[in-house]
Amino acid sequence: GDYFDIIELDNQRVLVAIGDVSGHGVGAGILSAMAKSALYSQLESHRTIVEAMEILNKTIYAVTDKKTFMTFCLLLLDRGAGTAQFVSAGHPPVLYKTADSQSIELLRTPNLGIGLVHSTRFRQLEIPLQADSTFFLYTDGIFEATNRRGEEFGEARLQAFFRNSQTDSTEILCRQAIETIRTFTEKTTMQDDTTLVAVRILA
Repeated sequence: GDYFDIIELDNQRVLVAIGDVSGHGVGAGILSAMAKSALYSQLESHRTIVEAMEILNKTIYAVTDKKTFMTFCLLLLDRGAGTAQFVSAGHPPVLYKTADSQSIELLRTPNLGIGLVHSTRFRQLEIPLQADSTFFLYTDGIFEATNRRGEEFGEARLQAFFRNSQTDSTEILCRQAIETIRTFTEKTTMQDDTTLVAVRILA
């Protein structure tokens, strides 16, 4: 049921999308595929990320049994405008840090997951792009991973990992995150769908 995509809209703008369908199995996978198709359709119509999310919400609402929904997040990186636009729908916060900061920011907007209600207005957040900054996106299977005592890895540990990470490589960052969670759970495989996406702004 997890979905992620990195879409180059033009030579200045890149869209990062990540989502997670409630539940598991074939139905969740089909819904993820439908969400991808609906998103691409809206992007071809040159929708803003808020407009795309609103129509995506109506699409998912129309095809689900009302017990199924999807958390979703869109992050638009615009090198020309020097901004990052962000809108989320019930999804865990995006973690963000800059090279000159000892702390991290939790980027989130107070929106419901898509497919829960027919119509809703989504709020957008915009921040300036900064060189040597990193965005870290993930699904809840990451922090819901449990050890033998039934203790969850949790969002606080994930945030501490990201805050203390020193690597400049997004690939290494994601690998280290998975290994940290596997060490905590003492398991070689993850129990739930798990997705990590790291984006680094070089200049």
